Amino acid sequence: METTIDDNIRFLEQAKSALSSLEQIRSQKIDLAANEKRIEKLIAAEQRSIEDEINRTVKKRRDEVGAGYDKEIVGIQDRLKKLKSKKEQARSAGMKERIKEETADLASKNTELKTHIHTLVKQNGLPAFCESGWFYVFFLTRTALQWVILSAACVVWMFVIPYMIYIFSGSETPLLLTLLHLIFFAVTMTGYFLINVKVKYRYYDTLKLIQVDRAQIARNKKEIRMITKDIKKDDDDDRYDLADFNYEIAKTEAEVEDVVQRKKEALSTFEAVTRQVICDEITETGRERLNELRAEQAANASALAQTEETYKSTSIRFTDRYGGYLPRECMDQAHIDQLIELMRSGQASSITEAVAVFQTKKA
Repeated sequence: METTIDDNIRFLEQAKSALSSLEQIRSQKIDLAANEKRIEKLIAAEQRSIEDEINRTVKKRRDEVGAGYDKEIVGIQDRLKKLKSKKEQARSAGMKERIKEETADLASKNTELKTHIHTLVKQNGLPAFCESGWFYVFFLTRTALQWVILSAACVVWMFVIPYMIYIFSGSETPLLLTLLHLIFFAVTMTGYFLINVKVKYRYYDTLKLIQVDRAQIARNKKEIRMITKDIKKDDDDDRYDLADFNYEIAKTEAEVEDVVQRKKEALSTFEAVTRQVICDEITETGRERLNELRAEQAANASALAQTEETYKSTSIRFTDRYGGYLPRECMDQAHIDQLIELMRSGQASSITEAVAVFQTKKA
């Protein structure tokens, strides 16, 4: 039976309708696939939310458990610091008393020697500066240290001080610096000469006696320093009566260790028991929302599978029915409308001719 144009147009309209149905199914499939991803994201977000809540709560509870013990430990440690401070004060006081006792004879001898020096100065009419150590550094130099001090003092007095005066004066005349050196030299030599003549040579024998006493004082001071050093290095605290402090310190340190151990046990119990209880409670709270999402996910997966199967079978039927007449580039409702228009306008008398005209225009 010969196929008319109307039959061909009707065939194309049926193809267009079938293609519309296929596209609706495909759109539905895309929507269901997108919804599946949305639900997956919601489930993942809900699970992260539950995990975050568990982590926050566990950390907060653990910190609360530890904080109670930490506060107790800090209190005991403060008490321990005060005990150690009091012990050190008692030890220091005992050490000072011991130093005083063991150096009493030497200190007493130095007092007697100083009194003797003062008496010699007064009885012989010596100037008061003869009791000063500086006098013996400058006029009766004897030890290596005194020679070093004398040399340094001469450099400072004869060179440094004049140069500083010259700098601060703002003058740039070298003659001024030379003049300052000469003035300081003249003053120094004059003073040195006068003190030597008026004091040193006049009272030389008395000054030598004083120098002997001063040397003995220096030896006694050195011995006192050595005794003091040995006492400070002595680790034996038994003589300072610190037994009560040692007992209290040991007792307090044991308290610290006990609280630290109890804290360790409490945290261990928390990790073994309390942590799981918290996890179960929070998980149970979020379980209802997760179950709802998973049920929605299952329903969506079922609908998606059914839609994919429908799309597959519909696509096969469409291809079997219309694929032999319509090439791939015509598998579009707008293009099918163009084919129909070509046949209605008389530009083509069959589907094959309409496709040929369409491809020619498209090219």
